[in-house]
Amino acid sequence: MPIVIFLSNQPLQINLRTIPNVITPLFSHSLIGLKIQNTDMDLQQKNKFLYSRAGFGITLDDYLNPRPIAQVVESLFPKAAPGPLEMITEAEWAENNPKAIKAMDDEMARKEKKKAFRQKTKEINLLWMQAMIHTSFPLMEKTALFWHGHFATRLDNPYFDQKLMNVFRVNALGNFGDMLRAVSKSPAMLQFLNNRQNKKEHPNENFAREVMELFTLGRGNYTENDVKETARAFTGWSFDEQGEFIFRFRQHDDGPKTILGKTGNFNGDDVINILLEQKQTAQFITQKIYRYFVSDEEVDAKRVNELANQFYAGWYNIGQLLKSIFLSDWFYEDKLAGAKVKSPIELLIGYHRLMPIEYNDEKTMINLQRILGQYLFNPPNVAGWPGGKIGLIIQPLQ
Repeated sequence: MPIVIFLSNQPLQINLRTIPNVITPLFSHSLIGLKIQNTDMDLQQKNKFLYSRAGFGITLDDYLNPRPIAQVVESLFPKAAPGPLEMITEAEWAENNPKAIKAMDDEMARKEKKKAFRQKTKEINLLWMQAMIHTSFPLMEKTALFWHGHFATRLDNPYFDQKLMNVFRVNALGNFGDMLRAVSKSPAMLQFLNNRQNKKEHPNENFAREVMELFTLGRGNYTENDVKETARAFTGWSFDEQGEFIFRFRQHDDGPKTILGKTGNFNGDDVINILLEQKQTAQFITQKIYRYFVSDEEVDAKRVNELANQFYAGWYNIGQLLKSIFLSDWFYEDKLAGAKVKSPIELLIGYHRLMPIEYNDEKTMINLQRILGQYLFNPPNVAGWPGGKIGLIIQPLQ
């Protein structure tokens, strides 16, 4: 029998103190983490630890029947990329895109149609939540969730959100360079960081700055002139009414540019190649992945350097980087148990995978995300959600 939890439809009035006493300790302990003191992990503990870090927790069957670590790690990776999640079809977007709505004569009808379409962001949110709950490959979904925070966007366009979500899921365990290029050409990112307004007469630096600061190199590893020249290289990158990438060559500045010490008539694709050639990109991404899968509290610089060198040598193979982490003996050291704080989404997905839960109102899942501080497709800013203990802002538990 499923457990039915009844919560208020008013998110700000939900009081978690009214939930049975057994739930509150589960929330607090799972968020803070429990350290294993003065004991080496046996195989069962290693299995539990691996499934928690590489997914959303271990099933009872897997816990009672532990397997060799190498065998578990191999089982985490799907043989093929997942199919796309689709709530909004291309035909539906054609009926609801700005041009179609603008063509409507009735102003009130236009407003209602726009409002109704925007509500589909919640439906896409719930679609992805259900995919994470029921997936056979939680590592893929959890890594896609990581990329959702790394390449953060916030729009009022559920169709663009859906397209970017599928970029994350398809490329989650693949090649970082391929994903960087796909994200950079997605309508969600181009709109969010104003690259449609990036034209040779008036360059817009928003995307150029963030692609270096947040997506590849990290702050302090480029100059202001690099930003200006990179913005020139990305002029003309845009998308059409169908949400497909287009290059508007008349808006592109095809003159010579100097970026990170290289000079040429670069375009956006050239810049992406230059960024991938920088070992600092591998270092920056590896450190973020280490914090996400290994430890919020302490980053072992030597280990990160070794992993970053492997990541760069393997030309940004994400899956291979994760395998290197999960197959390392140091990954199962006692000091790393409890060194990670679960994000609200990880927490919710873990509970739903552990036990069947039904809500009397599907909005409850949305409300819980808002209360716990991580609402899919609505990050606080371009830097995404803060991880670790910094991200623990749960007002109802005060």
